[in-house]
Amino acid sequence: MYANYRKPETQRVAAEFAKRSGGRNFDASASYPYDAIQVIADVLERAASTDPDAIVTAIKKTNFTGGLSVQSGPIVFNETGDNPNASTAMLQVLGQKPRVVWPKDVAEQRFVFPAPNPEARCPSLPGEAGGRVLPTRRGAWGRGRRGASRRRG
Repeated sequence: MYANYRKPETQRVAAEFAKRSGGRNFDASASYPYDAIQVIADVLERAASTDPDAIVTAIKKTNFTGGLSVQSGPIVFNETGDNPNASTAMLQVLGQKPRVVWPKDVAEQRFVFPAPNPEARCPSLPGEAGGRVLPTRRGAWGRGRRGASRRRG
């Protein structure tokens, strides 16, 4: 899933998100939870109760069309609880920004092949221009803490 920037509502929410988050991109890590919270609110409104059976009944009747993510239809849940309309998006980094290039009906730009100037797209890779090493939660490039061990007990 990824934000569908062809929707005016997504553009509006993304602009507000950038203002409130110090310029962060409204990407999958933001649009997917946004849609999930909207679905939960929709379910609770329709259930009009905190009774678990009422909530389950409302979830089963979900047909939510207000999502901001790339989808192939409304958010619905089948008999196993999956959303058969969930979709994926193919991204390509163009102009140092991720852009949806597929599916065509939600693409922000056409897929570019061959990719233009790979050094400009990923300047943080070692050996490339800028050569910065970005730390991860486990330390630079995934190295664990020294002497750390896991004990089960």
